[in-house]
Amino acid sequence: MQDGDSRAWRVVVLPHIRVSDVERDRASEILREHFAVGRLRDDELMARLDAAQTARNWGDLHRILADLPPIPGMALQPVPPPHQG
Repeated sequence: MQDGDSRAWRVVVLPHIRVSDVERDRASEILREHFAVGRLRDDELMARLDAAQTARNWGDLHRILADLPPIPGMALQPVPPPHQG
């Protein structure tokens, strides 16, 4: 999975798998970038940010971002759990 391809995670992550706070925050960053370049209106951004922060699984995040193109260097992909050694 390449970092620049934000659609790659959709292939390897099942929609019912739960997301973490870090993954919700990453989706919010991506949404803010789309707003900054003019792809989302203010009201759309607010609605999608609310949805991102309450997303439970990858399917929820996919629906929020499905109509937006990938942003190079801003991939949304699972974050591995912290190493417990």
